[in-house]
Amino acid sequence: MISTYKYYLIFVFAFSIWNLLTTAKAAIISKVSSPECIIEIVGPIEKNDYSKYVNIRKKIILKQVETSSPDTVCLNSVGGSQSEGVLFAKHFLREGVSTVIRPHESCLSICAVMFMMGNYTGSEIKGLSRKMHVTSRLGFHRPILPHNFNKSVLAEAPNVIYQAGISAVEELISLANFKALFSTEPMIQADLIREILSHIGNDFFYIDNVDKAGRWGVELYGFQIPKTSQPEQAWYACQNTLRWKLGPTKSNIALALWVTQYGSDWLVRQKESSEGKLGFEVYGVNMGMFGSGCFILFQKDYVVGCGYDDSIDVSFGSRTCSENTPSERYSYISPLSKMNPWTNLSELAETSPSKKFSYAKANCHVNSQDVKTGRKSVFEKIGEKEICYAEVAGSSDNNSMNIAFVWPSGAKTVLEIGYDVLLLNGDASENLYVEGYDTCLKSAKTGNSFCIVWADKGVQD
Repeated sequence: MISTYKYYLIFVFAFSIWNLLTTAKAAIISKVSSPECIIEIVGPIEKNDYSKYVNIRKKIILKQVETSSPDTVCLNSVGGSQSEGVLFAKHFLREGVSTVIRPHESCLSICAVMFMMGNYTGSEIKGLSRKMHVTSRLGFHRPILPHNFNKSVLAEAPNVIYQAGISAVEELISLANFKALFSTEPMIQADLIREILSHIGNDFFYIDNVDKAGRWGVELYGFQIPKTSQPEQAWYACQNTLRWKLGPTKSNIALALWVTQYGSDWLVRQKESSEGKLGFEVYGVNMGMFGSGCFILFQKDYVVGCGYDDSIDVSFGSRTCSENTPSERYSYISPLSKMNPWTNLSELAETSPSKKFSYAKANCHVNSQDVKTGRKSVFEKIGEKEICYAEVAGSSDNNSMNIAFVWPSGAKTVLEIGYDVLLLNGDASENLYVEGYDTCLKSAKTGNSFCIVWADKGVQD
């Protein structure tokens, strides 16, 4: 019988060979001047790559005022050392690092897990921030030993290798179970973990259509949403938002058939909301024996709604609502939900490019030490002052709207606005009137104020 110590030596030897064979060349980690990110990781992930990244990050880290963690990382890697990749993944999760896969680049194997940990983090606030271009590749598979691994070593130490595999899976599940934006949902859902563990070697599980991206919270960019009728978009928005709470859509035909067979007059009825917004009452596919339906409201640059399906026991927003429901009771809906879920990313890549979904350009200022003078505030000291872009980031459990202002570094300042909610990066805030600004909020925690001037008011590049 081989001693425990000998097993340990075999284990170390075995995984040393694994790392040697799978990561013959270390990743190139460097600062970049790119609209997508400020750091890029290119090439196989190898031992000590994480420490290289940390050292580079320290040199270029930006001063934080009223923003989330300040760095966004571009990933272009076929994977490599799982243990090293897990260090990256934990760091991205803990520090609020946004992740991006640029056009025609790939993120595979452990790199895909790193990508899924992308988020922005501020004071008591966290949001998903993982974005891939529609021409890029995001692929998952189960970690395996290379085909030319020393089989005699495996034969001598099967239990050690088996335990190492179990530990690797446990580590993956531990990462996956961290909670996502304003939700009880994990960073990686159980059904995606199942796909990861069931695909071996070059049989990657790719995020290659709208359905998979929508279900697993991957933001897409580099395309325009296909032009279809608003009733059809409302119908898809209802069905997709409900179904993605449980898993990917089972059949492409099922959704498309309902739209074409019954037509919008039966499934979708246009109704103007009490606030004068264009809305649609949508009947769900399970309407009849079970209650199922939505009310979808089209805003200028985004879509909100509420809905339910008793047959699968899911809902969003205030569950049931109508054209008379106040807008703060609706939930933000992913732009992807407006499309046929089985639309391939290759199809979207052929559309006219659009860098971001619904960004509005603005000048963002962070000011400190203000002195109130009546309704006005005079700023004694000016802090950060840069071009930023506003995007709808999602909705929280109390159905308030979250608007993220994205700084050039990828950092985000998040405003949560609702019927009785006004938060700045998760902290209580108050409205200020400051001459020359369109909006100013003062954080009760830091005393700093975040102010914006919209693009049509003279934003300077």
